[in-house]
Amino acid sequence: PATAAAPAIVWYTGAADLRVDDHPGLRLAAEAGAPIVCAFVLDESAHLALAPATSVLALHSAVSSLEAQMSEQYGAKLCFKIGDARSLLPSLSAELGASTCYAPPEDPCATMRRMQMDTAAALTAAGVEVRHWGHPLRPSAPWEEAAGGGGGGGGGDGGLHGGGRHGGGVRVA
Repeated sequence: PATAAAPAIVWYTGAADLRVDDHPGLRLAAEAGAPIVCAFVLDESAHLALAPATSVLALHSAVSSLEAQMSEQYGAKLCFKIGDARSLLPSLSAELGASTCYAPPEDPCATMRRMQMDTAAALTAAGVEVRHWGHPLRPSAPWEEAAGGGGGGGGGDGGLHGGGRHGGGVRVA
């Protein structure tokens, strides 16, 4: 009997990635061929600390719209969790048997960036490969250049490590 492929997680952080149609991480995960689980973790330290009420309402609206889009276009659900992303995403990965997490490029906001970096480290420590996609409007970030990181995916194409754009639909599990 054939064994099912391990699912991949596409991690939505709310940092300009709450969309389906042109989402680079979702596209790259779909191209890899594994079942996809989309996840959003409302992390109080990154999303709610010092956020004005209007920002919290806008985030709620965007996440609700994303969830509706996933349901309507793909019959998929958004896995929504509240808490510390550093522990919740590795736990979700273990629960699902996921071996890969597609994550956004590091956010320019220091608080969000710290949460993303810490969560990526926790995922890696749990044996999950973290694959960051590039941001089409920001091929590299100043903190990446200063650290010798070389950029966030380069080329402005939204791919991993300068990978090209491929057509085709996205199938979300």
